[in-house]
Amino acid sequence: RTMLMNVFFNRIAFTVCCSLRAAVLLLPFSADCAPAAALYVSPQGNDAWTGRLANPSADRTDGPFATVSRARDCVREMKSRREGLTAPVNIFLRGGVYRLSSPLVFTAEDSGTELYPVCYEAYPEEKPVVSGGTVIHGWEQEGVLWKTSVSSGREFNQLFVNGARRTRARIPNQGAFLRTALGPSGREDSNRSFYFNAGDLQNWSNLSDVILVVYHSWETSIHHISSLDTDARRVSLREEAPWGFGLKWERQQRYYVENVFEGLDEPGEWYLNRDTGMLYYYPVPGETMATAVAVAPLITGPLVEFAGDPAAGAFVEHLHFRGISFQHSNAGLQAITNPRQAEICQSGLIQARGLRNSGFTGCEITHTGAHGIWLGAGCSGNGIEQCHLHDLGGGGVYIGGGWGVNDDFPAGKTVVNNNFIHDGSALFHGAHGVWIGKSSSNRITHNEISDFDYSGISCGWSWNFQPSTASHNCIEYNHIHHLGNGDGLSDMGAVYTLGVSPGTTIRHNHIHDIYSYAHVSHASGIYFDQGSSDILAENNLVYNVRSSPLFMHFGANCTVRNNILAFGRESQVHRCREDERSHWVIEKNIIYSGAAPILDGPWTDGDWRMGSNVYWSAAGNPVFAGMNFDQWKAAGNDAGSVVADPLFADPENGDFSLHVSSPAFALGFQPIDISRAGLAGDAVWTALPKQFSNRPLRDVSPPPEPPVDYDFEEDIVGMGPVFSGKIVTDGGGDSVLVDAETAAGGNHSLRFTDAPGQTRIWAPLFYCNKTFSEGTVRLSFDLRNSPQAPAGFKIILRQYDGASYVNGLVVAVDAGGSVTVNDVSFGTIACGEWVHVEVDVGLGSGFSGTCRVALNAPGQQSAAREIPLMNPEFQRIDWVGILSMSDAATVFHIDNLKMGPLAEF
Repeated sequence: RTMLMNVFFNRIAFTVCCSLRAAVLLLPFSADCAPAAALYVSPQGNDAWTGRLANPSADRTDGPFATVSRARDCVREMKSRREGLTAPVNIFLRGGVYRLSSPLVFTAEDSGTELYPVCYEAYPEEKPVVSGGTVIHGWEQEGVLWKTSVSSGREFNQLFVNGARRTRARIPNQGAFLRTALGPSGREDSNRSFYFNAGDLQNWSNLSDVILVVYHSWETSIHHISSLDTDARRVSLREEAPWGFGLKWERQQRYYVENVFEGLDEPGEWYLNRDTGMLYYYPVPGETMATAVAVAPLITGPLVEFAGDPAAGAFVEHLHFRGISFQHSNAGLQAITNPRQAEICQSGLIQARGLRNSGFTGCEITHTGAHGIWLGAGCSGNGIEQCHLHDLGGGGVYIGGGWGVNDDFPAGKTVVNNNFIHDGSALFHGAHGVWIGKSSSNRITHNEISDFDYSGISCGWSWNFQPSTASHNCIEYNHIHHLGNGDGLSDMGAVYTLGVSPGTTIRHNHIHDIYSYAHVSHASGIYFDQGSSDILAENNLVYNVRSSPLFMHFGANCTVRNNILAFGRESQVHRCREDERSHWVIEKNIIYSGAAPILDGPWTDGDWRMGSNVYWSAAGNPVFAGMNFDQWKAAGNDAGSVVADPLFADPENGDFSLHVSSPAFALGFQPIDISRAGLAGDAVWTALPKQFSNRPLRDVSPPPEPPVDYDFEEDIVGMGPVFSGKIVTDGGGDSVLVDAETAAGGNHSLRFTDAPGQTRIWAPLFYCNKTFSEGTVRLSFDLRNSPQAPAGFKIILRQYDGASYVNGLVVAVDAGGSVTVNDVSFGTIACGEWVHVEVDVGLGSGFSGTCRVALNAPGQQSAAREIPLMNPEFQRIDWVGILSMSDAATVFHIDNLKMGPLAEF
């Protein structure tokens, strides 16, 4: 209530100050700075004038100031007088461009007061632009390119032509990616080097200026090249990545190369040779040198900075900005720190520390090197309303801080209302439309957010139920759509929460078309990530998402009610964990599927309550975590819920209005008026999004799937295998490491070491994903059990459907050497000796329900038998895994693991 009253009275004060446009205080005149309530700035002005006149006088002896900084200094002079400010101050900026060569900085001495705020605003019906850029002149033709000379040694990494961002020359062109070669260059420096495929990287002339942008899951990392070995196809990087290449996400990660002259091969690309000062540009069709306006930023980092000192109690306060366009900044690329999340190491074009009770209304923030605006440490009681943030190198609005960045003083009580925030993450792909870190009592309402490579709104900055400083955040009436778009990032949500967040609400939001890069992780509508707790989500419409409209990693006391959740491609509601608390209340929702399951993930521990929901599948027979509805209900789940057509008007085309006879009404569902979500106000403002096209869905092909043919000879002894499958350990002394102690062939094998007291009895695990659905497939491997510490372990073939799996083959070896195949005894093997195993499985048209198993042990006659498959529903191979099943200190080895069509053997 106090926050709302402050915002209310601030707005009244702002309205009063803006109405005094012609008033002049009746105080003694000063030639240096007139003590006026209205000051003027104009590109035709002069900083030696008084600033009292909107236009130059006839004799050109007086008139407006020429720079915003002079008007700011005039306010300082007015405040320094004995009487100080005695009225609100309006500073009117006439239309035109105000080019800055250094940031415009406001400190505590530039503050207004609650009664007499200072307002910087556009002159009526005019558009002032505060720019950190300079116009490039002197173009000459060179073939299809334009070129011009700029100052030698000058650096800029953004270029805008005719008001549009242009692409710094890159390989490959936009929409395509290179792939790292299979596996990193070794675990000891896997964060700073990787192997590349032949020809992808070359010893270009400007190698020290080239950057690589590498995609992980929810982040990208940016790197300069430290050294390049084209013979070994190995690149070493100056900056560290958050994760080892090829170890955590894809084995063959996406990346692209930027700022290389050899990539200047497509209209709209440009390249600056920093040594010679020669700028090259490939014009887009229709551009001419006579009319094109090219702008390069001069300023890296903030264009406008609010430099309060919260530690000293010196805040910048009661400043308001209205109708001003803030444009053009560089990204900070010379000293890059690659964060693990949210691109928190970059600044905003507008950067604030210790800014209070201030606001931006009707402003534009565009053509940024990184984020739009960041209200950091000590910022409180501010508003961003009806602003247009677009063409952003990073994110839109950032509030608060985290991980030691901008978080030494709390920030909050911010109103982000009725803004159009779109087309971001041009370089910093892990940025958000709106990001709330360790910050409370913020209101994010009536915004339209679209066309970012990652999440729309992120809220919270703590993990694992840790104490949180993010609470009572309100995310309501937003229209969030077209995120990820298939070629962006993964593990994302339209609304993403992280950590304990009491009092936080997610209500009345319209969410759709959320599509992650499909081959790493998911995209969800509302995503309660790790530890998300004490959050209410109600009256939201969420549909058309890559994974599920609702996703819970784990958390506590989250309530989801009266929402429409529809058309998730993998499921409609996904529950991720049962080994951590994951308590939900899900009631009075309409959950509607096209063909995917209603629920997936683990639903066995009962740490949730569901009821009075309406379920429907357009494909018929909805699936509930592998069960039909009768089976689901028989387990005591979901009291009062029904499977029934909710009678939407036209859900396939986005019309989820309900017929009056919808069965949802009988269960207490209240209609959702989605027309109130998104922008509000006059028709010109609310129609603005129609002027911008959404990015098309551009699904990227998966990386080439490597064969399952692992002899571990190229791996490094004493480290985990990097050229083969994936590893899961329990962290209690277990491991999977390449070993030179013994081998069935060559010099290396894979050593599995188990330990007592493991939480996960099946760890350590080594596995790989490879799908076969037709023909005869052979699995072969060599195994050796330790004579000193024999293990119990299993080799398993699975069909995996995302939410559940079916075992087709289970070869089990116990510590005594007994072997079973699908629970059928297959004899005994001696510890300390290598044994070769082959399994043939017919799939598709050759499916027989059995597999042929052959076991070849030294000194024994080869044993080959037909064995029934473990489960008759097994129809496809998706996964092969090797699991240690001991609860003791044990060791076994695997070598020469191979799986593929029989014809390849």
